[in-house]
Amino acid sequence: MAKDEDRQAAGLRGRTYAGQGYDATYLARKHGITRQQARDLIRKVGHDRDKLNEAAASLKG
Repeated sequence: MAKDEDRQAAGLRGRTYAGQGYDATYLARKHGITRQQARDLIRKVGHDRDKLNEAAASLKG
């Protein structure tokens, strides 16, 4: 029974976080940019983490 519950909980976690983009605050802290810059990047680039990391790195210089 516990295994079924664990699988269900793991499945829910996977669906909840899979494909989620960055939070603007996390992105800003990670790359040393402002929260507004992070929000603007998310609006411009979308929620793809790789693209956001590249765009944030190019902002920094």
